[in-house]
Amino acid sequence: MDTSRRIGFQGAGVEISNNTLRDDINIRIERLEEQDLPPLLPGMINVTAEGGGYRFLPAGKSFDKSVRVYLLLDKSLFDEEGNLLSAAHTYYWDEKHTQWLSLTRVHVDHEKSLLVSETKHFTTMINAVLTAPRIRMRSGLCGII
Repeated sequence: MDTSRRIGFQGAGVEISNNTLRDDINIRIERLEEQDLPPLLPGMINVTAEGGGYRFLPAGKSFDKSVRVYLLLDKSLFDEEGNLLSAAHTYYWDEKHTQWLSLTRVHVDHEKSLLVSETKHFTTMINAVLTAPRIRMRSGLCGII
């Protein structure tokens, strides 16, 4: 029977199936302040609860199977009925390509304001939304501003 273990820390967590781990590792989660994060993409808005993000350790650790990560969302993204108002995703910082990339979203736990995603490696993570650029139309020409 496959069991899993769940580790949580200050609004973030990871759930790892025991058959995913080949060796004993010390899994940790660190809370990062906004100024400790890599720069966000243009139009990217951090919607992690209380801002900032998380570093899942050991950094760069990869898994053969996906593990689930949980990050709290800013409660202002929910309407009065608890429905998510925007397309938030969990993003991870790709050290090799120095950019934010989206994880596969599994579901949103509306009751707990958690975004649940899957990953096969540990790194820095945040919840974010992407805003569309504003388009200005003038004399038949358009440009992104």
